[in-house]
Amino acid sequence: MMKTFFFLLLITMSAQAADIAVPSGDGMLPLERSKLQKETKIDRRIKIYNAACTRWRNTFDSAVDANRFEAVPPALQAWISVLTESLQDIDSNVGRKKKSGALIDYEIHLRKSIKEVKDYRVNAPPEQLEYNDAWLAQAEKIQSQFLDFLFLGK
Repeated sequence: MMKTFFFLLLITMSAQAADIAVPSGDGMLPLERSKLQKETKIDRRIKIYNAACTRWRNTFDSAVDANRFEAVPPALQAWISVLTESLQDIDSNVGRKKKSGALIDYEIHLRKSIKEVKDYRVNAPPEQLEYNDAWLAQAEKIQSQFLDFLFLGK
């Protein structure tokens, strides 16, 4: 808990020094949140969610590459928050008859990300396996629902 606090404090201070927006508790940057609220078309909102997920995937990659394993659980938690919010938005707004190109791209991106996190699991510190497994279970469930929207029209 204390490590997470210091990590978030470090990110906040670094971001302020670099004049970068810090994500809110839901994993979205204020600019992304503003764009989502203004956007009426679901395909464009899906692209915003995809961009946020790409940012979290890059954060995850950077932390793993730099052996900063303490940064992985907060990144996974923020990433799954974005995925969960996007699933709720897509569920209530995507058309069931026409396949969304943005949703197809988003599902492909998520599938590749799931594989990457599974690959990381092999080298993850034992204390992070719980976070990793929880993220994988939720992400795979969300990906399955995306596939249902795309191919079963649910």
